[in-house]
This record gives sequence, C-alpha cells and structure tokens, in this order.
Amino acid sequence: SIYLKTTELSKVLFARYLLENTPYNQIHNCVTFFHDELIKSPSFPRKPLESDYNLYTRISYKELFNLDMLHKYNW
Repeated sequence: SIYLKTTELSKVLFARYLLENTPYNQIHNCVTFFHDELIKSPSFPRKPLESDYNLYTRISYKELFNLDMLHKYNW
C-alpha cells in the first residue's frame, strides 16, 4: 500500500512540476496531454482520493497516513 501511494504521489508531483515550469504558450498542450493520460489511468479519479481508514487504526501506520494526506493535498 505504501508503494502504491508513493508511486501515485510521485506522478502527481511530476505533473505539477511540469505544469509549473511549462512556458505560458504551451500550457494548453501540456494540460491536454495530462488530461488524456489521467483518463487512461484506472486509478483516476476515484482511487487517488480514497482512503482505506482501516490501515490507520494502529500508530505504526502513521507514515502511511501522512503519505496519504500529502497525496490528497497535492491532488
């Protein structure tokens, strides 16, 4: 579960970085590309924002909870 969350977070951060550093005249092309790629993704749009709260019942899963919150914030 941590691996999946980390992978999803890295995709979101990468997309965000690219959009922030894309020249203004190319934003439309970049957004269109990301939209097409996100639509193809089986985990979009529901899975990135869903949480399995049963994972957070133990204190040892605090890292997973923090990773999940960081992921939601970046979405």
